[in-house]
Amino acid sequence: MKLLYVLIPLLTMVSFVSADDPVRERIEWIDIWVTDADKTDLPRVLLVGDSITRGYFNAVEKHLAGKAYCARLTTSKCVSDPTFNDDFQLMLKQYKFSVIHFNNGLHGWGYTEDQFRDGLVKTVVAVKEHAGDAKFIWATTTPVREKSDLATFAEKTDRVKVRL
Repeated sequence: MKLLYVLIPLLTMVSFVSADDPVRERIEWIDIWVTDADKTDLPRVLLVGDSITRGYFNAVEKHLAGKAYCARLTTSKCVSDPTFNDDFQLMLKQYKFSVIHFNNGLHGWGYTEDQFRDGLVKTVVAVKEHAGDAKFIWATTTPVREKSDLATFAEKTDRVKVRL
């Protein structure tokens, strides 16, 4: 959380390039899953991301069994989408999370890097506002690989590196 106190003032000094209209993919999806939503005797962990995050959620939940309850918000939206934080805040307002693990960045290719940055700033502000005591873990996004040769990174990977 100390990093948030440094990042937020710095990032608020930059000009914002807002994405007023969402850039949609052919299929949009969102998956909200809250295990043991009726229990409060253990800490709660939220995994936020895309299909990659959804793919490792079960392993994380199994590993943390008896230590923490897990929830996920996985979606095809990225932080640049003007409605992403509405979905995110829905979770933050309903549950108290001790840890928020964030790995979201493979979608939203139609947004500029400035729009991605500004969306990320808004997401960090939402965490501070609604889950200020939570530990925020930033996971670097999975690199994009060439479909014809999975050993080769796609050109899009360079865009992901810029975002980080």
